[in-house]
Amino acid sequence: MNSPYLLKVDNLQYQLFHKIIIQPVSFFFERGKLLQVIGANGSGKSTLLKLLTGLLRFDEGTVKWCFDGSNDCDVHQAQSYLSYVGHQNGLKKDMSVLENIELSFMVLSEKILPKTWKESEDVKALLKALDLYASRHKLVKALSFGQRRKVALARVFLLNKPVWILDEPFVGLDEKTTDFVKSRLEMHCEKNNNVIISSHSQQDFCSISKMHLLRLNTSSSAVTHND
Repeated sequence: MNSPYLLKVDNLQYQLFHKIIIQPVSFFFERGKLLQVIGANGSGKSTLLKLLTGLLRFDEGTVKWCFDGSNDCDVHQAQSYLSYVGHQNGLKKDMSVLENIELSFMVLSEKILPKTWKESEDVKALLKALDLYASRHKLVKALSFGQRRKVALARVFLLNKPVWILDEPFVGLDEKTTDFVKSRLEMHCEKNNNVIISSHSQQDFCSISKMHLLRLNTSSSAVTHND
């Protein structure tokens, strides 16, 4: 029997030094949908994303992923299906844009790319859309904050794993790039994949009709749906 959900969170809680960071929260997340985690600074958005990826261990509750339609797996078993971008981008500053992307493929997909991958049409088109093509051989440490964010997102798009988990992905991006990134998130969901993002306020994703909203604040957590 196929599972109706991709992600099921039940009574998830997290404390740090006896301070409650995440109040008990429960929700279902179906395939082909985008989840926006919304809240002010200190509401636990970044913490929740790390809990869902297994980067942090939660105190109570359960997080279950289901990718094959039948068998549940825990956060650690799910990691090979996930691409995560946090506030720090996770880039090697003494490596170039292309070298960072290549390293991600080698580590996260365990694949060795052909020598011609750097000039493939998919890579060229993406880097040009992100205004990174002219900077593809530059070291990351020479890039601006916004450019580094673009590199981190480019890695996610090219790896193309089923679930993208992005912590405030639009910070540092100009309007043109923001629109492009939103279109990529929408396309990913249209292919029955999933996206989870955090933001301070609700973002408009146009034709994504099956979007979940998870609102967090410092005293409570609640889930609302706008299906």
